[in-house]
Amino acid sequence: VRRLTEDLGKVPRFEVDPDLCVAMGAAIQASLIAGTGAPRVLVDVTPYTFGISVLGYLPDGMEYPKCFAPLIRKNSPIPVSKSEVFTTSHDGQTEVEITVYQGEHPDALENIEIGQFLVTGLRPLPQGENLVIVSFSLDLDGLLRVTAREKETGLECSIDIERTIAPLGQEELDRSRERIVGLIGEGSGKFDEGAAPGSSALSERIRSLRERADRLLAGSLDGEDREDLIERVSGMIDQADGPEEELLKAAGDLEDLLFYLEA
Repeated sequence: VRRLTEDLGKVPRFEVDPDLCVAMGAAIQASLIAGTGAPRVLVDVTPYTFGISVLGYLPDGMEYPKCFAPLIRKNSPIPVSKSEVFTTSHDGQTEVEITVYQGEHPDALENIEIGQFLVTGLRPLPQGENLVIVSFSLDLDGLLRVTAREKETGLECSIDIERTIAPLGQEELDRSRERIVGLIGEGSGKFDEGAAPGSSALSERIRSLRERADRLLAGSLDGEDREDLIERVSGMIDQADGPEEELLKAAGDLEDLLFYLEA
């Protein structure tokens, strides 16, 4: 593997099972030869994760009032609807604030706030006994409807958020650029030798992705391609201190885009 990496200049993807890839390819080819292959179907997916802030625990185990609770995950086919049940956080609570975020970070404040509303008139029950169902519904036009409903009484409030899957605005892009300085800026040490998370192979892969992204961003890349690259690099940064499987997924997303941009 090391020799191939040196000769080809690319780090192999370790999260893909090669036997499974070969088996799937053979099955697809056999299906095509037999004339039973199904046509490809293109579907729209959401480019971002959407959720709300809740009282919970960060990955380090610390209780935090602004944890990000995702409802609609990135790359979910749209239209899509998801619901989750939450409870009140203290005794006698008669209102809840629903703040909607777009992003991937477990800290909601590190994501982009896209909407907020207040549900009032809840029954003043003991902590954890009043159930509130939060529902997200995203359509093909990027309209996100967020509804919060008290389960027992049916009391309900909602908000419609438009253009949720449109490209990021300049302010959000500037914020993302600031966040990726830790990865591709001068003096960055987040993924340097000895500091990268996981195995040495993963560390090498992360550094390779950093260098490739750095070269593209330093060049003439612009428009939506630049926006997408900034977003993918930012997503990998978000997962730097999280579970290794999430970091691998973010790195894979970035690698796929780099492959396209470098072609």
